[in-house]
Amino acid sequence: MSVKIAIVEDHELFREGIVSLLEKNKNYQIIGKFSNGKAFLESIDTSLPDIVLMDISMPEMDGITATQKSLQKFPGLKILTLTMFDDYFHYQEMLSAGVKGFILKDAAVAELENAIEALLEDKTYFSNNLLQNLIHRLYGKNDAIANKLAFTERELNLVKLISQGFSNKDIAQKLFLSVKTVESNKSKLFEKVNVKNSLELMAFAIKNKLTEA
Repeated sequence: MSVKIAIVEDHELFREGIVSLLEKNKNYQIIGKFSNGKAFLESIDTSLPDIVLMDISMPEMDGITATQKSLQKFPGLKILTLTMFDDYFHYQEMLSAGVKGFILKDAAVAELENAIEALLEDKTYFSNNLLQNLIHRLYGKNDAIANKLAFTERELNLVKLISQGFSNKDIAQKLFLSVKTVESNKSKLFEKVNVKNSLELMAFAIKNKLTEA
């Protein structure tokens, strides 16, 4: 069965470029191309996609609002943000709205396909280049700081599973915990390392080599 994909992007040339690239994959079916969030929302009642590629800044309705409204109607919708390096200050808003990942607009088609497949497996996906840029923004040239903190084995396992893109439900199964406990442990971990979300935690983990075996 084909993967149904909708693309929400206001720049026509870029939007059509993505369509052209993805249509080469016989497993993908482009079911909608939209120049703003409003047009996308008007379509999903009749044609619900498996994956949405969502721009952030658009006229009439931006990606943040469109993500919030579409997930209110269809909580299981999988949304991947199309982003630029300078969209950094929108990351938290998009994560809070419920997106499952970020990919840079200049990513290779192979990475875009990897991101789509990750979302289909109920994982998150964050571009490695984006993470490296985030590390630079958050820490600059500062030395690693994790050695100042003591992590339990459970905390390290949690960091690794989050960094691998697993959902709270999958993490709960792997650690033999309830989803509620995982959510609580994540909140405590965010507070401990002074980050706001999973994306920043992944940047912290890479910076401090916590994801290494």
